[in-house]
Amino acid sequence: MALIDGRPVTGDAEDPEADTEVGLEVPDDCTLADSCADPLFADPVCANHGQGDPAGSPKTQRALGLQEEELLARVCGLMDPDATFDDKSHDACVSLFKTPLSAPVIHAIETLVKQAAALRYYVVMSIHNVNLLCWNVRGLNNPARRSAVCDIIRDTHATVVCIQETKLQLVDGRLIRDILGPKFCNNFATLPSAGTRGGMIMAVSDDYFMLSDIHLTTHSITATVTMRSEGIPWSLTSVYGPQSDAEKLLFIDELRLLQPVVKAEWVLMGDFNLITKATDKNNTNINRRLIGKFRGALNFLQLKEISLGRRRFT
Repeated sequence: MALIDGRPVTGDAEDPEADTEVGLEVPDDCTLADSCADPLFADPVCANHGQGDPAGSPKTQRALGLQEEELLARVCGLMDPDATFDDKSHDACVSLFKTPLSAPVIHAIETLVKQAAALRYYVVMSIHNVNLLCWNVRGLNNPARRSAVCDIIRDTHATVVCIQETKLQLVDGRLIRDILGPKFCNNFATLPSAGTRGGMIMAVSDDYFMLSDIHLTTHSITATVTMRSEGIPWSLTSVYGPQSDAEKLLFIDELRLLQPVVKAEWVLMGDFNLITKATDKNNTNINRRLIGKFRGALNFLQLKEISLGRRRFT
């Protein structure tokens, strides 16, 4: 899934048979170097395994990640079940692959490759199901506006929806059905408006996700999104930032306080009413102090900005 100017763009999911039916035709004289020529092992993982290993030394150049190497060592019986994977275990693994591979080792590698391919397929399927729609609708009291939002969600096949500035104080399942459609009625969270200002809705499709652990602040909704197919959780935050400079400083502090609430896998989106660089602004009304504060908060939260393509903010 990718976003272009806020519109979800999806591609066809990979064929499960193409990924899960992976087999290795391994000749009798195959060694580890030959195995690593396979595309599935094309990206070496560099790790400093052991104290004092200089960067670029043979020990740091790994054809397998440490977890995969440890699993392979256990499957091949190179270490005791309760033992910790260490340099000795690594050396035993390397020594094994200096000689032609035996049938049990070949079978172990085949099993690991099939498991990795199957996992890759499920992750790809999950990504294709995450179609994000983030929109400042500037009020949903008008039935015609609600109908327009519902049409956009249907036409874009959105499965994760974050709406800002609803200007609604009370939102229930019936209203969610009218605005978003029937698939969002059971997994949604709302932040009421303050009179005719603000208000947000976060909702996910019942077909693919569950929403839990709802956390509300003055300007944000944060929740855990769990993928139904594999039970993988991640955090989602939708924000609607304030207008005045004084309130924006408080809002930035509010964002920093989300750190202990969210998971490492986190999407933060919404209408921030803030920018990270002067070139994002379409006029000369630029507050560089706020830019610096906002960028500092994003760095503190270890977030990476997805740039707005071919447009500027107001």
